[in-house]
Amino acid sequence: MTTYLLVIRVPRITSLLRKMAAEWCAWQHSLGASLRDRLNARIEADLILGQHAKVAAELRKLVAENPLDEKLYVHLMVALSQSGRRADALQV
Repeated sequence: MTTYLLVIRVPRITSLLRKMAAEWCAWQHSLGASLRDRLNARIEADLILGQHAKVAAELRKLVAENPLDEKLYVHLMVALSQSGRRADALQV
Protein backbone atom coordinates (compact mmCIF):
# COMPACT_ATOMS: atom_id res chain seq x y z
CA MET A 1 0.00 0.00 0.00
CA THR A 2 2.80 2.42 0.85
CA THR A 3 4.50 1.85 -2.50
CA TYR A 4 1.19 2.48 -4.27
CA LEU A 5 0.81 5.84 -2.53
CA LEU A 6 4.31 6.91 -3.47
CA VAL A 7 3.98 5.84 -7.09
CA ILE A 8 0.53 7.34 -7.69
CA ARG A 9 0.17 10.31 -5.34
CA VAL A 10 3.62 11.92 -5.42
CA PRO A 11 3.52 12.69 -9.18
CA ARG A 12 -0.01 14.07 -8.80
CA ILE A 13 0.99 16.27 -5.91
CA THR A 14 4.09 17.45 -7.77
CA SER A 15 1.99 18.27 -10.82
CA LEU A 16 -0.52 20.16 -8.71
CA LEU A 17 2.22 22.17 -6.97
CA ARG A 18 3.80 23.10 -10.31
CA LYS A 19 0.43 24.27 -11.64
CA MET A 20 -0.20 26.34 -8.52
CA ALA A 21 3.27 27.90 -8.74
CA ALA A 22 2.73 28.80 -12.39
CA GLU A 23 -0.62 30.43 -11.61
CA TRP A 24 0.92 32.35 -8.71
CA CYS A 25 3.72 33.67 -10.94
CA ALA A 26 1.23 34.74 -13.62
CA TRP A 27 -0.89 36.54 -11.02
CA GLN A 28 2.13 38.37 -9.59
CA HIS A 29 3.25 39.38 -13.09
CA SER A 30 -0.17 40.85 -13.91
CA LEU A 31 -0.27 42.64 -10.55
CA GLY A 32 3.17 44.11 -11.18
CA ALA A 33 2.14 45.32 -14.63
CA SER A 34 -0.97 46.96 -13.20
CA LEU A 35 1.04 48.75 -10.51
CA ARG A 36 3.58 49.92 -13.09
CA ASP A 37 0.80 51.31 -15.28
CA ARG A 38 -0.69 53.19 -12.34
CA LEU A 39 2.72 54.56 -11.34
CA ASN A 40 3.36 55.80 -14.87
CA ALA A 41 -0.07 57.45 -15.01
CA ARG A 42 0.53 59.24 -11.70
CA ILE A 43 3.96 60.43 -12.81
CA GLU A 44 2.51 61.74 -16.07
CA ALA A 45 -0.18 63.59 -14.10
CA ASP A 46 2.44 65.13 -11.80
CA LEU A 47 4.44 66.27 -14.82
CA ILE A 48 1.33 67.83 -16.39
CA LEU A 49 0.66 69.64 -13.10
CA GLY A 50 4.18 71.10 -13.20
CA GLN A 51 5.70 69.22 -10.29
CA HIS A 52 8.90 68.56 -12.22
CA ALA A 53 11.47 68.91 -9.43
CA LYS A 54 9.49 66.68 -7.05
CA VAL A 55 9.00 64.01 -9.70
CA ALA A 56 12.65 64.14 -10.80
CA ALA A 57 13.84 63.14 -7.33
CA GLU A 58 11.41 60.23 -7.21
CA LEU A 59 12.29 59.16 -10.75
CA ARG A 60 16.01 59.01 -9.98
CA LYS A 61 15.26 56.38 -7.35
CA LEU A 62 12.84 54.48 -9.61
CA VAL A 63 15.33 54.43 -12.51
CA ALA A 64 18.00 53.01 -10.21
CA GLU A 65 15.59 50.27 -9.06
CA ASN A 66 14.26 49.53 -12.59
CA PRO A 67 17.09 50.13 -15.07
CA LEU A 68 15.24 48.43 -17.95
CA ASP A 69 12.05 50.51 -17.77
CA GLU A 70 12.39 52.99 -20.63
CA LYS A 71 9.28 54.97 -19.70
CA LEU A 72 10.90 55.95 -16.42
CA TYR A 73 13.93 57.28 -18.29
CA VAL A 74 11.68 59.32 -20.57
CA HIS A 75 9.78 60.75 -17.61
CA LEU A 76 13.06 61.58 -15.86
CA MET A 77 14.41 63.37 -18.92
CA VAL A 78 11.20 65.40 -19.25
CA ALA A 79 11.17 66.25 -15.54
CA LEU A 80 14.78 67.40 -15.57
CA SER A 81 14.36 69.35 -18.78
CA GLN A 82 11.21 71.14 -17.62
CA SER A 83 12.79 72.01 -14.28
CA GLY A 84 15.62 73.83 -16.08
CA ARG A 85 18.23 71.08 -15.85
CA ARG A 86 18.63 70.34 -19.55
CA ALA A 87 22.27 69.26 -19.28
CA ASP A 88 21.31 66.67 -16.65
CA ALA A 89 18.42 65.51 -18.86
CA LEU A 90 20.83 64.87 -21.73
CA GLN A 91 23.08 62.78 -19.50
CA VAL A 92 20.28 60.40 -18.56
